[in-house]
Amino acid sequence: MSNVVSFEEENSNVNCGHDASLNLTANLTICALLKNTRHSNYHIILGKCTDLTTLNISFLLYTQIYTGEIRFLISDGASSNIDLTGYNLQLKRWNHVVAVLSAGFMKVYVNGFKVAADFVRTLNPQALPNMNVLVGGINGFGYSTPGQFAHASVYNRDLSDDEVRYNYEHPGNPKRRGLALNLTQESIYGAQWVDLSGNGNHGTYSGGANLAYPMRANLVTQR
Repeated sequence: MSNVVSFEEENSNVNCGHDASLNLTANLTICALLKNTRHSNYHIILGKCTDLTTLNISFLLYTQIYTGEIRFLISDGASSNIDLTGYNLQLKRWNHVVAVLSAGFMKVYVNGFKVAADFVRTLNPQALPNMNVLVGGINGFGYSTPGQFAHASVYNRDLSDDEVRYNYEHPGNPKRRGLALNLTQESIYGAQWVDLSGNGNHGTYSGGANLAYPMRANLVTQR
């Protein structure tokens, strides 16, 4: 039976390190398949950050406190761009969430469909070469996403609308070109969440995120 990674305790996360392949300062795509069980605080989906200040963020996909609004943030260390989508993540169901940083815009998709108008991008993410990429939370700040993750990935390029839709409809066979990080259901085993991108960015469980629970039902794409 397939596994998922559970995030129920504060400060839980999966730490994927700071290899050069994750040092992205231009176009990129963030993908995650998750089931959030409640809205209570800022909840981190995936990002390169240590807290929620402009100085300590390169790129970040998260949900807003109480409402669960999906937000996509990039920072150059002095200022930031943030896509306030106005779309609240639905609770207790599996959602495929994607954030795309293209040449001039920031875009967010849920279950294959764009959920907000393209947001104009005016800066590049800062490098922060020694900062780790984290899935599901930030150490010491209690911003863990309560629920479960089945997939998390990062591309070093901007996926098109068609590619985002394809990945949603083909979760077991996503587009491979440009994958910098690829954590899948099939790679949830052992002491790490194994990165299948070929870059060796294996995820280390921290703060209670080290338990992989058997799924009670198969993941079904929801349209």
